[in-house]
Amino acid sequence: MHDVGPAPAYPGSIHVAFGSVRVTSEGDLAPWFAFQVHGVVEAASWTQPLPMFQVLGTDAIIATAPQALPLQVDLTRSVGLSSDAQLRARVDRLNVRLGSEIASLTVGRQPLSLGYSALLPVLGLLTPVPVTALEREHVPGMDAVSLAVSPAAGMRIGAIYALGGDWQRDGRAGLSARRARAALTCETQLLGSQVLMMASLLREMPLAGLGLRRELDTWTVSTELAYARERPPLARERGFAMATVSATRRISARLTVTSEWAYYGFGSRTTTGYPEMFQWDRLLDSDLPFFFGRFHTGLSAQYRVASRARVEFAGLMSLQDGSSLLMPGLSVLDGDRATVMLSAWIPTGARPTRRMVPNSEYSLSSPSLGLEIRHHF
Repeated sequence: MHDVGPAPAYPGSIHVAFGSVRVTSEGDLAPWFAFQVHGVVEAASWTQPLPMFQVLGTDAIIATAPQALPLQVDLTRSVGLSSDAQLRARVDRLNVRLGSEIASLTVGRQPLSLGYSALLPVLGLLTPVPVTALEREHVPGMDAVSLAVSPAAGMRIGAIYALGGDWQRDGRAGLSARRARAALTCETQLLGSQVLMMASLLREMPLAGLGLRRELDTWTVSTELAYARERPPLARERGFAMATVSATRRISARLTVTSEWAYYGFGSRTTTGYPEMFQWDRLLDSDLPFFFGRFHTGLSAQYRVASRARVEFAGLMSLQDGSSLLMPGLSVLDGDRATVMLSAWIPTGARPTRRMVPNSEYSLSSPSLGLEIRHHF
């Protein structure tokens, strides 16, 4: 990572090394009983002892919801090897499921994923991904109880309650139902389309949403709409709307392209309001997507150039200030066992004139180059 501009967050470049080992065990012990356990041991080091790294440790590099947010039972153990290195063991998933395809109850740390958007989410906010997270592929689990019922073919009704509260200084949990994440959902087929209806409560913020998805030959189109009862920092009225429209085209067996357009009503109308939005706890705690402005677009594409090589691209752009974040990548595959990935983060737009004070949507993002090697044993 290398920060540039008149007010860089850190001098020069930062080199980060990260490695992890994931052990999974899951299966059905009976037709009515299933379990899932994911354990991870990870290590990270960095070349500059920045205050952010010293406080957050590996959370500043590969943070996931159970470690970065005070919403989970503490199943993590960390060891500070030095001021610039840390070793950590954590549990990503630990749950049991009772029931059948008609009705089931899942208890424990489990993945909670809703909505159809891949780049600019509106409904997929139950499992928050912290803004510091560079590793976003594996969705972590949330400590929750979920009930799913299928009263008819193609219909699924769900109820979710995720643990809420804060960890106290003495290490004990002060649980609070008011700070929980809860949702009622119903997903069904209607006139050839997939329909998702949701009513949720995200730490005392009521949110109602609707999602639609339809397959059309080589196209997949979807939309998500939501309204939240909360007063943003720069708003006079309580409540705001969010919406996203997505279209995916399978151009060929090798090439797939996705385009998304989003509106976030909580955002600032002008760039002068970005610094105040940056301090809003709803964004810092990942209750809402981490955007300062209102209008955004995204584009992603995957092209398989050979049987074992794939070129990938993702980009996000603010339609208010013109700044963007470009993320090209190249993956080399060795069957299902190994993957080598070379990727980059390239922000464009005005850089901060004051340290850690944003004046464009992606001004706090640093140019980064990453090499990742994965091997599945």
